[in-house]
Amino acid sequence: KFEYDMTELIKKHNFDLTRLEPSTVDAVRALSKGALYALPFKMNVLSLMYNKDLFDKFGVPYPKDGMTWDETYELAKTMTRKEGETQYRGFISQSYNLAWMNQMSLGFADPKTDKPLFYSDDRWGQYVRSMNRFYEIPGNALAETTFRAVSNAFLVNKVAAMYAYTIPTTKQDVNWDMVSLPEFTNLRGVGSQAMLTLAYITSISKHKDAAFEAIAYMTSDEYQMNISKQALGLPVVKTQAVKDAFGIENPNLQGKNLKSLT
Repeated sequence: KFEYDMTELIKKHNFDLTRLEPSTVDAVRALSKGALYALPFKMNVLSLMYNKDLFDKFGVPYPKDGMTWDETYELAKTMTRKEGETQYRGFISQSYNLAWMNQMSLGFADPKTDKPLFYSDDRWGQYVRSMNRFYEIPGNALAETTFRAVSNAFLVNKVAAMYAYTIPTTKQDVNWDMVSLPEFTNLRGVGSQAMLTLAYITSISKHKDAAFEAIAYMTSDEYQMNISKQALGLPVVKTQAVKDAFGIENPNLQGKNLKSLT
């Protein structure tokens, strides 16, 4: 019972919820069963990273923004190959995050009955089949058993041509860039759900107003601009100048296709 609905504090402090990206507020309301137990102050989304050197090596054009999953699958087949003792992988992902942040907005459990939706919602079958086919490409089977091993296949060992995950903001040895996460043909223009970082006030707090003022500042354009410039996370405000500033002070992201994230 530590959760606390901020709705009255939002009214009391004249906090303008419309400044925030609507999808982030909707997500918190869903989490809070209609209330507002938290406010978002940064987020992250999935994109499709690719190894430029591997595409150059095999003379294959780079991926593009707005590709479909079907197009990505065909590209993965082209990029999956073996040279000497090295098995190159066309596509890898962190399956956990792809499911959790899925583009179909599929839930894991029925909110009324708390029963799992994997069998009752046919869209889960469509989603899983769409993702599994990548690992059925000969030579592209999922060989890794840990999160880090999957990541290392792209960032360290440089044997994966494409990697669907959140972008690294620290220096990496691999020559990478990114495009928007591939889309389903019946959901054009729909990217991943956002991975939100949320700030809460507990029900037992004796300083709820002060805590809310701190959280409100964390959603201000000033604070959001700092997050955005350093790429500490994607901003949660709609202010275009703040969104446009993403990564401009992070030397590891210079020249990257950052607009694909927003």
